[in-house]
Amino acid sequence: MIANQIRINRQHAFTLVELLTTLSASAVTILVIFTALQQTTHNSIAIKRSTLVQQEVNWIATLISQEVERAGYFNNKVESLITQSVPVNPYLDVYSQPLLAAQGTCLTLRYFRSCAGSGEACTYSGYKLENHAIEKRIGGVYSVETAPDCTRGSWQRISSDDLVVTQLLFTPTANSCWNLNKNKYCKTIQNKHGERKIIIPQWQLVIEAYWRNQPASKYRVVRRIMSRNYVVQK
Repeated sequence: MIANQIRINRQHAFTLVELLTTLSASAVTILVIFTALQQTTHNSIAIKRSTLVQQEVNWIATLISQEVERAGYFNNKVESLITQSVPVNPYLDVYSQPLLAAQGTCLTLRYFRSCAGSGEACTYSGYKLENHAIEKRIGGVYSVETAPDCTRGSWQRISSDDLVVTQLLFTPTANSCWNLNKNKYCKTIQNKHGERKIIIPQWQLVIEAYWRNQPASKYRVVRRIMSRNYVVQK
């Protein structure tokens, strides 16, 4: 009877080797789970930063695009070409066009809202790449002699400190032709049979950036911009 009880107790007891094996397996399991959680957290942070980069770059691209589109704005210049109801736009001279400088990494422009009433005494707006940041011109008046100038005036950073901008590039592209008589785009700018056409300048905007210390989050956006208000009648 006693011998049988001892035999049963031996069958249910853990040996030292079994205990150590169980503890080792548990430690490995915990390590695997911890590593997986750590990797998941790292991936989550990387995805979040990549999303932030995309959101900010797209926001800046939209901001710049909208301002370039209204370069030379004075009421509705395109409509005035059709109806002749608005006098000549005093802000629509060569210095109201988007002006390039610094190998295409800076662009300045002006429109009616930024002018005090004379054709030349206007505060220019602009955007430029400076030390891996995008800056916006917020103050200062350009004269005809100094425009375009991306070194004078007051500039303020609009990209966040954690965003490393590797490229900001403005490139003039082929102009669009608009037929006023047919109210549609035209293939050539040559006037035929009394047609009235206008040329609408176009630009390509490129912005490339990544989150600081995370080059893998690099994001690039390319926008096509039409300077809708600055037109040339043919």
